[in-house]
Formats: sequence, structure tokens, C-alpha cells
Amino acid sequence: MNQRVKDYLVLIGVAGVIIALDQWTKWLVRENIAFGSQWLPAGWEWLSPYARIVHWYNSGAAFGMFQNGTLVFTVLAFIVIGAIIYYYPQVEANDWTLKLAMGLQLAGAAGNLIDRLMMGK
Repeated sequence: MNQRVKDYLVLIGVAGVIIALDQWTKWLVRENIAFGSQWLPAGWEWLSPYARIVHWYNSGAAFGMFQNGTLVFTVLAFIVIGAIIYYYPQVEANDWTLKLAMGLQLAGAAGNLIDRLMMGK
């Protein structure tokens, strides 16, 4: 098998696993936590001011910035995905950390794209 094909299989494999976990955890939240509610395991209430699982939607970017920018972020996700796929083979074979990072970034962009296309947010 061609080395380039093997590289892309690793990229798609890493991204695929992360996308599957991302979509599964989002499904768990939608199914088990009412919209606008939050959840913490019993005994972890001390963590509440800092971290908790909240069922909420965001039509913008990180931390709620640029609300209602769904179209812009959808186009941006396609551009990021295309750039990663284009530049991935140019990474040196022994630079596994950069290859892993690109796989994780691809998963993040694709996961957000799936959410924007399927749910509009």
C-alpha cells in the first residue's frame, strides 16, 4: 500500500474516532439532561463554579462569541478541513505529534460542521 494512502488512513482513523466520541457524548447530553440544565456527579459539587456539564446550544464560536454566525463558521469549517487534507501529506513522516494534532483538528472542524449542518448550531 502506498505510504500516502497509509498516512491518510491514520488521519481519517484518528479523526473518525474523535468525531464518533464527540457525537456520542453530545447525544448522551441531549438524551439525559434537559435543555438549560446542568449535571455534576454526586460529591463533585465543589467543582461547579469551574466545570460542569451543561445542555446548551451555541450558534457562534468559542464562549458564545459571534452569535448567529452559523453560515460563516460552516464555510470556515470546510476551508479548515480542506487545508488539513491538503497539507497533511507534506508533514514529515517522523513528526507524529503534528500528524496527531492535525487529526484532532480535523475531528474538531468536522464535528462542528456536522452540528451546524444537522442542527443549525
